[in-house]
Amino acid sequence: MRGRISSMMRKKEEKRKGKKPCRPLKDELPTVSLVSLLLSLLGTTKKKTS
Repeated sequence: MRGRISSMMRKKEEKRKGKKPCRPLKDELPTVSLVSLLLSLLGTTKKKTS
């Protein structure tokens, strides 16, 4: 799980540096997946605590 997040952060860093050509749609999709990933993370942490 942690590895996936670090890879996403690396992709964000690459985007900031301008390695990959940015497309509006490609920019929107990662944010959607990031939100769903965060929600799933919250769900797993809740299960662990209960």
